[in-house]
Amino acid sequence: MESPREFDGDVFAQSPPVVDIEILEAAKENIQPLASGRRVTTLSAILSTPHAQREAQLLAARKRHRLNVEIALQDEDDDPLEAYVRFVNWILDNYPQGQSAESGLLELLEEATRVLKDNRDGGWRGEIKYLKLWVLYASFVEKPTLIFKFLLANEIGTSHAMLYEEYAATLERAGRRSEADAVFLLGIARHAQPTEHLQSKHAEFQKRMMSGIALPPAQEPATSDSRRAALGLTASSSSSGLSSSQGDVFGSGASSSRSTSNSRLQIFVDPTGVEPQDETMAAFPDIGTRKSRVKENIPEVRKAAGTTLKHTGRSRRVASSSSSSTISKIVPYKDPDPEDNGESGTMPPPPVPSSRLPPKTPVRIGTIVPFQDPDPQGVSSTPKFTPFRDEPDTPSASGAVATPDTVMKPKVAGGRGPSVLSEAEALRKDPLKNYTGDEKALYPCNPATTRGVSTKLSSSKDKIIYTNGRTVVVHDLKVINLNVDPGSNRSFSGHAQNTTVARFSPTGYYCASADVTGLVKIWDTIGEDQSVKWEYKAISGRINDLTWDGESKRIIAVGDGREKFAHAFIVDTGTSSGEVTGHSKTIRTHTKFVQDVKYAPSAEFFASVGTDYKVFLYDGKTGDTLAELTDDPHKGSIMACSWSADSRAFMTSSLDCTVKLWDVESRKVTRTYNLGNGVPNQQVGCVWTSSDDLVSLSMSGDVNVFDKREGGSRPSRVLQAPQKAITVVARGPSNTFVAGSADGRVFSYDTSLQAVRAIEGQGHTNLVSGLAAAPSGKLYSSGFDDRVHEIEPFGKSLSFTQASFKPSSQPKTLVAGEDGTVFVLESNAIEAIRSNQLVFTLTPKYSPCSIGTGGTIVAVGTEDAKVYVYNWDGKTLTESYVLEGNRGPITAIAVSSNSEHIAAGDSSGKIVLFGTAEKRKITDRWSHHTARIASLAFLSPSATESATHLASISLDTNIYVYSVGHASGSAKYVTTRGAAPGGGSTVAWLTSQEKGKAELYCIRELA
Repeated sequence: MESPREFDGDVFAQSPPVVDIEILEAAKENIQPLASGRRVTTLSAILSTPHAQREAQLLAARKRHRLNVEIALQDEDDDPLEAYVRFVNWILDNYPQGQSAESGLLELLEEATRVLKDNRDGGWRGEIKYLKLWVLYASFVEKPTLIFKFLLANEIGTSHAMLYEEYAATLERAGRRSEADAVFLLGIARHAQPTEHLQSKHAEFQKRMMSGIALPPAQEPATSDSRRAALGLTASSSSSGLSSSQGDVFGSGASSSRSTSNSRLQIFVDPTGVEPQDETMAAFPDIGTRKSRVKENIPEVRKAAGTTLKHTGRSRRVASSSSSSTISKIVPYKDPDPEDNGESGTMPPPPVPSSRLPPKTPVRIGTIVPFQDPDPQGVSSTPKFTPFRDEPDTPSASGAVATPDTVMKPKVAGGRGPSVLSEAEALRKDPLKNYTGDEKALYPCNPATTRGVSTKLSSSKDKIIYTNGRTVVVHDLKVINLNVDPGSNRSFSGHAQNTTVARFSPTGYYCASADVTGLVKIWDTIGEDQSVKWEYKAISGRINDLTWDGESKRIIAVGDGREKFAHAFIVDTGTSSGEVTGHSKTIRTHTKFVQDVKYAPSAEFFASVGTDYKVFLYDGKTGDTLAELTDDPHKGSIMACSWSADSRAFMTSSLDCTVKLWDVESRKVTRTYNLGNGVPNQQVGCVWTSSDDLVSLSMSGDVNVFDKREGGSRPSRVLQAPQKAITVVARGPSNTFVAGSADGRVFSYDTSLQAVRAIEGQGHTNLVSGLAAAPSGKLYSSGFDDRVHEIEPFGKSLSFTQASFKPSSQPKTLVAGEDGTVFVLESNAIEAIRSNQLVFTLTPKYSPCSIGTGGTIVAVGTEDAKVYVYNWDGKTLTESYVLEGNRGPITAIAVSSNSEHIAAGDSSGKIVLFGTAEKRKITDRWSHHTARIASLAFLSPSATESATHLASISLDTNIYVYSVGHASGSAKYVTTRGAAPGGGSTVAWLTSQEKGKAELYCIRELA
């Protein structure tokens, strides 16, 4: 721990610096010394302060420290370890008596050590301050060796010499010198820092051993001669043999090195015949606390069934003779017979037959009738406890089975049957679960790629699986039109951190996905809810890859762990199925980094590829190198390889923008696919599906699908989709909508064919901040590259034109008016452009943050929660009026097509509807969102008719559709909760209202 002198939280800092030695002399017996020393001025101030005033000051300071700890635990950017250290140092400095019920030091140390153990994914385990908290805690417990064993087993502070030094010192004081020497050697072997200091302490320890310095002797087990054969063993004589590495640190079984008349009472223990077991360093999840140890004042909760209740009234002592002294018979309680229906008021005792009722006055006899269990053949009216069992999905052949009232049933939600998961949890796993198959369709993102890093792909039959951000995507290659099978593509969003790899099990029923924290989740790929079956912490770091065994029973995960780099475990239980330590054989074929190694399905061969442009083939059983494949080799780093289902061929993907097929028997290339040139066409991943589809991943995120039966060197089809988060969306021509992503790419989505295409041409090089559609059919986009581009139809696709406009500053977003004018919102200006020419510039005095247009009206939302309304005459923006009613900065604004309504959403989640005719607020009751409004969209039957509905999406993941016609009364709306996990960015109506129906599209951040 840091010295108390470094702490500036002394509550008695304003006391005079004059030190009264008499006060210190009188209280020196109650002052606990510290290794770092105590401040005399602080001690004098504490002891000279009146008791009531001192208690008030300490209580106020304690509350302040407790608040600092809670804030630090909740804030990801704060340091909870530092907050706990300051709290502990404050107690040491302001409670001279040390650990006591008043100071609460032990309870605080227990809390700090347990809370920080797994906080921030166990990131504090290597901190020296955290280790010092444990060492200080060990000084207050009766079994400090258990603390140090717990630290070693859980990899806490194992890189610091202090752990081994303190552990060895504790063992040496207990007389366990050989174990202390082993601890020193363990720390030196692990290169604990500072290693020189640990080595010097070890040398001093060895000198003490050789010099024979007297130390408190360890308590030796009693010999066989001293054992009492008639009574067995005492606790002290067998404590060493019955000890366990996993125990209570406050237990009474700790051996003591001193033998005095005041030693603890030796408890009799029956001999078990079990040989003493050595303490191990096996990992155990937790150790006991003082609260769990002291249980004398906690009543034990037991069932009342089978117990005997005492009679009320005076008790009478009974003589031990068999004279005529009489007592009342103890009649145990018994449930009345079901046939009596509660009419009989007597309770016959068990020995009396049920046909004979006892008299009202108890029979006076000289013996106590013991309680007897009821006849097992009889039927008891007391219901038995029946554990919960899942009910069958379909009724049995015998008809409906009556369920006893005592069977526990899950809570029924809305009368729709048992609900195993909460609504929020179910929506998080399947956001579209409330929609039928023909009402939903998922446009998945493409795999995330990193330059120079191999991207892992997996397949099962016709489906491939990959990761992007916190999302795992299952993409069906055989479904070209989602209208035929809209639910074929699936996504799993169960990870809280970015995912790294996902692999199908050989059976195809489960998927194992891993993330950067070392967490592995195994989830169902067949069921609709995609429920997580098992979840394990494989390693304490990023997992780079994982694989299943052939029986789908075991998984091995590898990555950047702190204490280990691989972990093999059983899927059902999570228990280790072996350790991956060392190498039984080293294969030195590659001269540079190995990027991928894959076994053939038959396990007869395995292949490796690397950055040295080389491909090697090995024997699957012996590991011997069979050949280096040099026929028509790659001219760039090879990033991935994958085998065919028959193990006769495999494919490789390279940064030279080619994909090659290799025949194992001939060791030659049978086909080469050329994807072009440039960094976007570099191939970084591949998989050969069991249905004989060859899939390769480009650096740009394009998924290239090859068909061996077709000739040529190009892919049969290319699957395009965003890799980064979608930032904006706009409605395009004829059943299409256009979306821009954070990496500057713009994609066109055709809802009639469910196809996605990247818009061709020279587009943006940075985040797309705005998209707008003009009545002429053209689209306009703005980006953080300070450019405004035009997009126009070109045949059946869309393409960027050569024309572009450079605004005066970085554009935040843009909207298009009915006359083709584009209004670009910037940080300090609004520019109106037409045909890529500047028409007008408005420099407002406020800070604009959102903009909307409809008809001749342009509405601008500001940071100060106001809406400025302007009229546009084709040349100039003229301020008309100002609307107020929101509670925060206007983050989204929408104007109906006929300029009748304006909707403004703010950062607090509130939506206010205004009327332009009255120039006032219509309603401010639309405050159902709990986070910032990201987008608003009006729905109208036509451009000249009044809007009927308003759709909103927020960072709270929910979509609300409000009825505009009923806005003046109570709010009428429908909601889709959890529609956009991670927060929505844009909502849009794809079609106009026809027969009371319209299609609504929401964009969520899959990446």
